[in-house]
This record gives sequence, C-alpha cells and structure tokens, in this order.
Amino acid sequence: MYFSKIYSNGHNKEFQKEFKTAYKSWVCDIAKERTVYVTRPIPEIGINVPNTLARNIMFEREAKEVKIPLEDYQHRGQLVWEAQNEAVTMCGVKILNPLPYLCDKQYCYGSKNGRPLYFHDDHLSEYGNQFLIPLFKKVF
Repeated sequence: MYFSKIYSNGHNKEFQKEFKTAYKSWVCDIAKERTVYVTRPIPEIGINVPNTLARNIMFEREAKEVKIPLEDYQHRGQLVWEAQNEAVTMCGVKILNPLPYLCDKQYCYGSKNGRPLYFHDDHLSEYGNQFLIPLFKKVF
C-alpha cells in the first residue's frame, strides 16, 4: 500500500507517518458528517487455520487450538492502533475492539473447540463471525 510513493516495507518511518496522516484525514473527513466506527484489526493467524486443523486430525496429532501470542498481534497492529487512537482524539471516531471476543490475556485464537474461526489465515469464517455479534450489537 502506498499514498504518494512506494516504500520498501511498512517499517519505514516515513511510510508510517504518511499512513497515519492519510488514515486520520480519511476517517476524520467522514466524521464531519456522521458518527464513524472503526474496528481494531482482526488478528492475522499467519497459517491456513482449517487446513492446519484438518492435517492435525489426519495425522493424529494432538488436537490443539490454533493460536498466536497476543504480543504478536499487538506488534503487528501497532501502527493501525496508533492511527486509530489519534483519530479518536482528533475527531471523535468510535473504536470497536474485537480482542475480547477473539483473544484472551495470552493468545488470539484461530480456532475454538477444534472448529476454525477463520476461512484461511486472516479472514473470519461464518463461525468466527458469530463471535463478534455482541461487539456489533453495541452499535446496532
């Protein structure tokens, strides 16, 4: 993703500054006319959750939940969280946080009770989407 020029990676400080500026400009422009809700990033598991669960069953591996450490999620999403927090202060954007529904104090889960929450590695399945219904009920 880029705005004015292509950067080699998202860790470039110039890119991060440009991302935050563009993000805040975009959401705050919309917030001038209506209430804006943004969702914190959904955890990206990094592996194909259904395939991993299926392989574990096929090869009779121990049935463990697919998960990532919460710190990995926090590190990966830090830039977006910072931009969102600044938009809250700048123009009153409202935050919807999916973490209490997908994570605990140590892990973000890609599966629950052996069922995949994700269609692959970073898009929630129909089953996974159901865990966020209480989050969105707060708005609707």
